[in-house]
Amino acid sequence: MKLRLIIQIILLIIVLFINDSLYVLKNRVETYLSDTEQKSLQKIEKEPAVVIINDNNLERAATNISNQYFVEEVKTIPQSELVDILTEQYHLTDSKALLGELGLPRVFEIYFSASRFREVESGLFLKNIQEQQGILRLLYSEDNYRNSWEMLEFIQGIRKVIEDYWLYFYYGFGMIFLISLLMVRLDTENRKVNYWLIYQRAGGAMIFRTVSRILTSILTLLLPVAAAFVLEYFLAKELILPVMPEIKYHILRFAAGLLISFSALLIARRKEYV
Repeated sequence: MKLRLIIQIILLIIVLFINDSLYVLKNRVETYLSDTEQKSLQKIEKEPAVVIINDNNLERAATNISNQYFVEEVKTIPQSELVDILTEQYHLTDSKALLGELGLPRVFEIYFSASRFREVESGLFLKNIQEQQGILRLLYSEDNYRNSWEMLEFIQGIRKVIEDYWLYFYYGFGMIFLISLLMVRLDTENRKVNYWLIYQRAGGAMIFRTVSRILTSILTLLLPVAAAFVLEYFLAKELILPVMPEIKYHILRFAAGLLISFSALLIARRKEYV
């Protein structure tokens, strides 16, 4: 095998590996986005708003707020637990019994649905709170959620870019491989024209030319595809690559390459009769 053809095959392998690297990169980005999205959602879920309210208005306010589509749960803190919290936080151990006898305001926590709660819903929530009666204080700040909202919006934007453009890049490199394969085959055949003319004039059987062309076509295609597959399989097995393209992609690429290779043969044959 001549050096020129070897270099061409190596270049085809590089194009295939870049093509499959795009697939791996996409999966790594999607994994990172999913992990980051989950952390942002969990942060929203674990950050409740706290409402301090008169006892008489507790049930009605809790019911109205829980009916909002972006509210996951309204959790009322029992008076005994509230007394324990105040005792521990303000070191009122000696006054614990007195606190239990006082008519303390009621407290409930509002946990939001992370998949639905965004800045618009925050405005609806604050408006709903203003409509409730008997609320003494609201412990809530949009700043506690803003970073998560911005991150979720960023993730959504990246996913849209991947969804809209990734296939163009992936199949674009696939087309580069096929075009490169066609050029390699035509270059190989053009360089053998004189050889086969001399061979034919010397009385050589032209069946060998046909066999040589077919074998060269298969070799030029099979070597890059097989080399890329084996390399990716090894890297995935050694956990260097987190994922490798599914086998169907390799089969589809080989089939398309086979079609291109034999198309190159037809073009080469046609040139002989022009």
